[in-house]
Amino acid sequence: MNDDKISVIIPTNNPKNLNNIYKNLSSKNIDYEIIFIGPFNFNSKKFKKKVKFIESYLKPTHCLQLGLLHSTGNYIIQMADDCLLKGHNDPLYYLYKKTKSNPKKLISCKYSISGTPSKKYDYNYLPWDNTTNLPIAPMMKKEDVIKVGGYDKTFIAVLSDIDLYLRLRQSYKLSFYYSKIFVDENKKHNKSNNLLPTYWSHDRNNLDKIWLRNKKKPYLSKIRNKKIEKFDNSPKLINKPQGNLGKWLFNNKYYFKFIDNKFAKMLFFIIGAANHTRHYYINSILKKFKMI
Repeated sequence: MNDDKISVIIPTNNPKNLNNIYKNLSSKNIDYEIIFIGPFNFNSKKFKKKVKFIESYLKPTHCLQLGLLHSTGNYIIQMADDCLLKGHNDPLYYLYKKTKSNPKKLISCKYSISGTPSKKYDYNYLPWDNTTNLPIAPMMKKEDVIKVGGYDKTFIAVLSDIDLYLRLRQSYKLSFYYSKIFVDENKKHNKSNNLLPTYWSHDRNNLDKIWLRNKKKPYLSKIRNKKIEKFDNSPKLINKPQGNLGKWLFNNKYYFKFIDNKFAKMLFFIIGAANHTRHYYINSILKKFKMI
């Protein structure tokens, strides 16, 4: 593993935006690599040696673990395929310098949507506790991520990163620092919104059960109530489905075509119209397939 190298890990089902991401993250001041994981056979020659492509039809959390295992940098950043980093002409180098000069802080980004900064970028996904600001695309030491167990395979997609950040803070007594860099989400490039109801409910319930308020040490705010369920990283199993939802749509090669189906969009819109109805149906489906 090279010193002073950044690995950006991006699960993707949107090849049209990858060139924009590559241009946005390119740096002349720090060594880097961009790892795309998704259901496509990319032409890597277009991006020279700075980009890796891993073909995978597994769930997004599993894709993140694959990216971690294939990374060669000593710093890790996780991003989405509908986002760019704004606020500096060399955002990776800026975050790197901030991280090097603040070893006890997890250097995070702020959040904007299509260029409009969010009024509240310190989102909190644990509704019963508003004392903790959660980071957005922070720069992490790879060795620290591995030591705390990597990604938890019980998560499907959207909140496995939050679980990881909280474990890093608990293990290394890190504080979260928001830099001037924005993670700018482009709604036009987001192709996953129609499936959000299928895994949001599960992952949020999972996060709420795992993390509890730490009454003895309020400054930590939360403690993990359960041991991490690690991915099996052995060569025989790492590319096979693991954990919740691992044997359902996410290992199907037609999954990413399915989300563009008009009937599917209408179905998920109806299910997501009412919050309580959505939770009832999604949980029923997950229980039926023995995923929770």
